[in-house]
Amino acid sequence: MYRAIAFRSADFTGANLKGANFSYALAGLQK
Repeated sequence: MYRAIAFRSADFTGANLKGANFSYALAGLQK
């Protein structure tokens, strides 16, 4: 749960789109 929130936060900043996409992939696997 904490990681998912961190990923969403990172995506919200829009600083690293690639990182955000990768994070979403990980979140999907963990979910």
